Amino acid sequence: MMRFFWLLMGGCFALGTANAQAQEVDAHYMAVFVKGDRVGYYKKLRKVSADSVITTELMTFTIDAGTGVVQKLTVDESVESRDGKLIRFRHEAAQGERLFRIVGERNGDTVHLLLVSNKEKHERDMPWSDETLMPEGRRLLAESQGLVLGSQYGYDQLFTETMSFGQVIVTVGPLMEVDVLGEKMKLTETREVIESTGRSLEYLVYRDATTKPIKMVAPTMFMSLVTCSEAYAMTPLGESTD
Repeated sequence: MMRFFWLLMGGCFALGTANAQAQEVDAHYMAVFVKGDRVGYYKKLRKVSADSVITTELMTFTIDAGTGVVQKLTVDESVESRDGKLIRFRHEAAQGERLFRIVGERNGDTVHLLLVSNKEKHERDMPWSDETLMPEGRRLLAESQGLVLGSQYGYDQLFTETMSFGQVIVTVGPLMEVDVLGEKMKLTETREVIESTGRSLEYLVYRDATTKPIKMVAPTMFMSLVTCSEAYAMTPLGESTD
């Protein structure tokens, strides 16, 4: 898995090297839990340059699936304009000995895709619209909508792991006291419903006053992500995090 980790990270960092030196860098760590057990971590790195925003999201976890231990690592990196329009993206995933990679380059209302799986390469074009939002576009939309109780908004999203499009509906709920790794925080609950490929999935996302996600819960998956320090996120599984 570590060999694939460095392959993934090397490929993703290469995506942004042609851009101007970052003016602003923000890192956000979250611990990943399944049924209350810490199984991995999530890291989001946002780099703002003069003419673009590069968002890198890494998630890794190890779970006992009953038939054996599953280790998975995914990295998503997108380059967007400062106003949230897609320029290009990369998705890479490693599970066991399998490595899967997709690179997309936007050209107007189409995106040219290069897919690599099991050493086989495929290329194709797919339609693209500015109504489909990537991480920076979604962040800007959340900020513009705010956290007004009862308000609702939606957007289209590309799910890179399945290369499918779907719609997300966000409903803003009340301010609540939420447990964040033992600390009580006042956060706004948003209910986010994803409709994609005939399936519906609901998340509860707890946001601070800036609309930044602090805790995310996927009830049907028994999974939650909770904001934490880098040290907590990087503590090896099975070791104490006290």
